[in-house]
Amino acid sequence: MRRLHALTLLTGLCLLTDPGAQARSDVPPDWAAVAARFPGFVGAAVDVRAGRPRLTLLWAGPPQPRVRALADALAGEARDAARTGTVQVRPARFRLTQLLDAQRTLNGAGRLDPLLNRVVVSPGSAAVGPDGVTVTTDEVARESRLSVFVRPTFPARGALAADVRVVNTGRWPVRVDWDCFVVRLRLLDARGCELTVLRDEACAGGPPVIVWPGEVRRTEPFLPVLDGLPAGRYRLRAELDVAGLRAAREATLDWRP
Repeated sequence: MRRLHALTLLTGLCLLTDPGAQARSDVPPDWAAVAARFPGFVGAAVDVRAGRPRLTLLWAGPPQPRVRALADALAGEARDAARTGTVQVRPARFRLTQLLDAQRTLNGAGRLDPLLNRVVVSPGSAAVGPDGVTVTTDEVARESRLSVFVRPTFPARGALAADVRVVNTGRWPVRVDWDCFVVRLRLLDARGCELTVLRDEACAGGPPVIVWPGEVRRTEPFLPVLDGLPAGRYRLRAELDVAGLRAAREATLDWRP
């Protein structure tokens, strides 16, 4: 039996911040000027969605942002993405000034992460106001999750395809530190015995990507024709392992070659 697998390509994200930097350097210089002009502005990120650049603006409102004016106020890659691709706005709880003030209060013990819209601290660190502005690394890990969903389809007799989707069902955006990850599809019989032999998949390194809370990523799986598989009911199991997060989901497969 040929192996059954799905390869998910998540391409081309360039963050406009260095998540490992401290307060002096983790906010690009133009952000302060943008926040002075648009007080609700918190941060921005550029990635690729459906083959086109996507600019995500983080906004702590109301009022609603003037999206085009806000995008044009940013520099470099963000401005180019706004002009050639799509723009989305994600809500943020805290303004940029609140995050910077909280980080200064911690005297360098916290790391400002605009995408989380929080100051990240080590477990056991004292919280600072306003309430909830800090979050521990353990809390982020516990409340980050990706889920996977699979539905078999049959475009032609004797062929198999699958609709496989990865969804961020957690609280925080998830950074994926490579430009592809694997959703493996395992074919099981009615007793749960695996009928496929799978090898590890290797992915070329690339820029990090982000899957936002509630965002759905649809995979384009490459599946073999299941030559010689007898007709019957099987189980199609999708397994996701990326960025330290694991998920699995099964669907019933009624196979009629």
